[in-house]
Amino acid sequence: MVQDFYKKQTAATVVNSVACGDISVFRSFVQESKDVEMNKFVADQLNFRMHAEGDLPKSIVEEASSIMRDLTTK
Repeated sequence: MVQDFYKKQTAATVVNSVACGDISVFRSFVQESKDVEMNKFVADQLNFRMHAEGDLPKSIVEEASSIMRDLTTK
């Protein structure tokens, strides 16, 4: 239960920072994260936000997608 809360909170923090145009939180997460399950959850949440809602600037989506490739290959 605590792990689920932590996973959701972490994903929300990353997604919200990218949505506000701040890629640094996502970059830090990718560099520090070693939990494959957490990586997948954050990637799924961020992909949905970037591509389904479609209201983010193209430059943010491209940069976050580039960083996402690093996350998914961990």
